[in-house]
Amino acid sequence: LSIGRERKRKISAMIHHFINGKLSTDECNKLVGLLAFAKNIEPSFYKSMVIKYGSDNIYKLQKQKDK
Repeated sequence: LSIGRERKRKISAMIHHFINGKLSTDECNKLVGLLAFAKNIEPSFYKSMVIKYGSDNIYKLQKQKDK
């Protein structure tokens, strides 16, 4: 089971934009949801995003939604 190529590309691009400060609060919340979905459906993709972008950036993103 896979989340699909397009969704993977979208998540990766959104993480990149988050790191560069180009995501709105609504987009950040959507990204948190997409990451949770990806982690549940395809854990290997989630792990690859953590490796690529760093666990600290993923942690910051998840804490961002609490604000």
